[in-house]
Amino acid sequence: MPIQLVCWNMEKINDLNCAGKLEKMLASVKDKVDMDKPWVVAVLECKGKGENVATKLKSGLSGTASVASVVIDANGGPHTREKVVLVYGGGCALTEHGAHDAWKTDFNLKMESEKNRFLESQSNVRFPRTSKEASLNHTAGQAIDSAWSADNCRDPVVAGFHAGSEKLKVAFVHSPGPSAKATMHDKTPFAHTYFACISKALANAGTDVVMGDFNIYSSDDIEKNSDWDLKHVEDAMAKTGTTYKSCGAVSSSQLDRVFMHSKYVFGSKVKLMEASIDSSDHLGLYANIAMDTSSNGQLDSMDMSSSESVPAAAASASASASAMQE
Repeated sequence: MPIQLVCWNMEKINDLNCAGKLEKMLASVKDKVDMDKPWVVAVLECKGKGENVATKLKSGLSGTASVASVVIDANGGPHTREKVVLVYGGGCALTEHGAHDAWKTDFNLKMESEKNRFLESQSNVRFPRTSKEASLNHTAGQAIDSAWSADNCRDPVVAGFHAGSEKLKVAFVHSPGPSAKATMHDKTPFAHTYFACISKALANAGTDVVMGDFNIYSSDDIEKNSDWDLKHVEDAMAKTGTTYKSCGAVSSSQLDRVFMHSKYVFGSKVKLMEASIDSSDHLGLYANIAMDTSSNGQLDSMDMSSSESVPAAAASASASASAMQE
């Protein structure tokens, strides 16, 4: 039996504004999702506690089967911290959940290496002439160190689900914004290094599906930034982007995506769900994951850690160059 996954960046949703922001989003979800079959809805970019957001989602998505929810802290810095709100039903049960931080050491090492290269490139810069100038330089250096810290990025939220005998491990991701870059190396957005680090860590953790707002544009070759065995494949149904321009039109560049292990790809579907710019500057991602892998022509058990493992594949939806979010 397939498991239906929805992931939607709801642009600074919180307990006070959620009623208005969720109205059209809920209508779109109920139009796309079969509520009597296993489903999961994940809302990203939730600011504050998220309890009222979860309550509104539960009441709006209640059907013939029981509906449950959980709010998970994705961590982050003072300006980037968010919650992920999960609501699930249709016979789908939650087996595990939490923020996944195994990527952080790798990220900080990569950032430290990048910073050292920058400092070496500045070796010919003159020494400060005054103590005040030296103090300003020291303060700037501290700001750079803070900006490069993994603790300022959100963790992927990993949740395990089962429906009957089927089990699925899913990561929901909100990467650093596409405009977030280190002062010393403007050509490398944090999102690129972040993706490389989280994808490796999530693959090692046995994650089956990774979806969310990756904040990497369509013009970027996402495979170059990944240590995970993923092949980027287009979903034939997704010809538009997943964010709105400020004028309300949907753009065509790619920020939101769905990645899945290759054994699920052939029978699975990835589509977009539209609400309105009043709800969010993002459209939603819908993934119908084909759990019957025997019908996909793939082995039911694949060792992702093996050197002979079959490469995974990514089902991609488009996103907008106008979304400059954290």
